[in-house]
Amino acid sequence: VDSIILHFLRQLFINIDDDIKNICDLPVEGIIESAAKCIAAINQNIKVPGKLPTGLSQRIEVAAQIASICKDLGYQNDVGYQTFLYHNETELRQVFMFLIEKLPSEDKKPTIKVYPSNKKH
Repeated sequence: VDSIILHFLRQLFINIDDDIKNICDLPVEGIIESAAKCIAAINQNIKVPGKLPTGLSQRIEVAAQIASICKDLGYQNDVGYQTFLYHNETELRQVFMFLIEKLPSEDKKPTIKVYPSNKKH
């Protein structure tokens, strides 16, 4: 399961070392960035910081914001700031599987019609 999650995260242009094989091997900064990029891909109108601030209270605030957004998106299980900052492997795996399932699939992405500039349409 972790290899699937990591594959999807890499497709979102998240820099994950090839030697990382387990979701819990990600550093906390990578977990926050991954969750933020998933959320942005699901709904571009939701703004969430992709980087963790240095102060503990601000870190908790960012992680709590991500947890709250997951709930707003329909995540049913328990999720809180600790899920992202002090990750439990099972909880983290469940959250990322949920976020990946919410990602727009290729056939649902909006299509943009491009007309050659030298032709009339």
